[in-house]
Amino acid sequence: MDITSSSKVFPDAPSALRGVIKDGITLMCGGFGLCGIPERLISALHDSGVRNLTVVSNNAGVDGAGYDAASGNAFASNADGTLTVIHQDSPDQYKVVDSVQTPQGSRNMGLDPTNHRMFVVSAKFGPVPAGGRRGPVLPGSFALMVIERDTITR
Repeated sequence: MDITSSSKVFPDAPSALRGVIKDGITLMCGGFGLCGIPERLISALHDSGVRNLTVVSNNAGVDGAGYDAASGNAFASNADGTLTVIHQDSPDQYKVVDSVQTPQGSRNMGLDPTNHRMFVVSAKFGPVPAGGRRGPVLPGSFALMVIERDTITR
C-alpha cells in the first residue's frame, strides 16, 4: 500500500489536490459536524474531473446541509425539528446565529443561491412494517417549508 502524507499549507483546495489526485484513489478526509464538511474539497474534486474515488470520512454528518457563499452562512437541517444557521466569520471561525423551528423529522433541504431561500421537506410516516426501516409516507402529510431571511435584516 502506497501512503502519502504531507504537512503543507495550501492557498486553496485545487492547489492542495494538484499532482496528487487521480482516478480510482482512496481519499481520507475528516471533519466535525457541519463545520467540518469539506465543501471546498468536494467542489475542487468535482471540478478536477477525477472519477471512481473511494472517500473515507470520520464525519457522521448532518441530515441536510448547505452553504451560501454570498452571506457566509452554513445551514444544517436536523431531524429533531430544527434548522441550524452558522455564520462563517473568517476561514477558521464560525458561530451559530440562529436555530429555526421546522417540522419534526425534517431532514432533506436545499438552498437556492440566487435568492438565498432554504427549502426543507418533511412528511409523516405510518407504522414500520415487520423487517422494515421506516413506515410508508402518510397521504397528505408531505410538506415543503420555504425559509428566507426577514427583509428588514437583509
